[in-house]
Amino acid sequence: YVSHDESKLIMFDINTGEDRVIYTTTNRNLKVLAAIGDNVLVSEWKKDDNHVNYYESVEDKSARHYYINNSGKILYELD
Repeated sequence: YVSHDESKLIMFDINTGEDRVIYTTTNRNLKVLAAIGDNVLVSEWKKDDNHVNYYESVEDKSARHYYINNSGKILYELD
């Protein structure tokens, strides 16, 4: 899941019952698009005066999409 300020991707470990931050970003926001096995598809965009929300960033193609594994390593950047 994403933190309340949308800057951290947090994974909940069902075995230990603990949360851990697996990915962080500065001056950008995150949105989880899908969880696929141990991997997560996320979108990252900058919220500023030109991009009030996620959908505007996707529309003008300024949002970036990443396929991240459960340790936070970016496996692929998608177009």
